[in-house]
Amino acid sequence: MDAVSPPSTEMTLSHSEDCIHVSLTYSPLDISRTIDLVRSPSAGAIVLFAGTTREDRDEVNDTRTAALTYSAYAPLALRSLIEIGHRCQKKYNLTGLAIVHRLGRVLLEEESILVVVSAPHRKEAFQAGEEALEGCKAKVEIWKKDEMVFMNRDNAENGQRSKEEWKANDTSVVGSNKQRATLQGGSDKGD
Repeated sequence: MDAVSPPSTEMTLSHSEDCIHVSLTYSPLDISRTIDLVRSPSAGAIVLFAGTTREDRDEVNDTRTAALTYSAYAPLALRSLIEIGHRCQKKYNLTGLAIVHRLGRVLLEEESILVVVSAPHRKEAFQAGEEALEGCKAKVEIWKKDEMVFMNRDNAENGQRSKEEWKANDTSVVGSNKQRATLQGGSDKGD
């Protein structure tokens, strides 16, 4: 299995079933468009979660986050997203659910995931939104690479390289250390 490589920065893969809409895209995320996917005359609440790239600082290694890069095995990732959507829709009686995940390089303060839920009542919308997000983090076949750069210019000027680290979801089908190492052409040891 190979991770998806973008043929262009405009590529978007989407799937919809009933009131569930999921997408993987290399384009910046459009909050208004995603909210429109779940609008319904039966909905008394629309809840939006927007996950953004934040700066993490590692004082010990003198590094900070510059960007995140996301990669996915798209066929499985889309199927997993739809399954999460159906599970939440049935459990919380949703009128709509949309999950859009960004792939490729995502800079600081940019959105990497949108989870938008509509329901007759706010309590169910909030609960479903949180459950859908946690399901994405735990089960969807998407990997994240942290791009770290040095905070101290002297380290960079002395030829020290910044670090990059791929992370997989803990329980994803192709997220084990051995499978991740195989995708990256390396060993599964030392993780």
